[in-house]
Amino acid sequence: MIGCNNHPTELTLVQLDQGFLGDDALEVLSVMRNLANEGMTMVVVTHEMDFAYEVATRVIFMDEGTIIEEGTPQEIFESPKDLRTREFLKNYLRKRNTNI
Repeated sequence: MIGCNNHPTELTLVQLDQGFLGDDALEVLSVMRNLANEGMTMVVVTHEMDFAYEVATRVIFMDEGTIIEEGTPQEIFESPKDLRTREFLKNYLRKRNTNI
């Protein structure tokens, strides 16, 4: 759970990994979504692609610590230029569709 005042100048977030799933993760993503909608600038490292597509204004795709591609969510998710980005998104979509 995240607690913050009405006008935070700094925000610390928890890593959403496999040990942090379910309702807690959904609650954190909801709070982050609301903060983004209120105009808070955040740097978020995530594998939650749906969240990144919905909330981000800028996406940076990295592989092994190297920036591979960057752009708007639409550019990265709908027309990725780099093969590694395309492969990652293809695998992500395949796993997501299997879980539906």
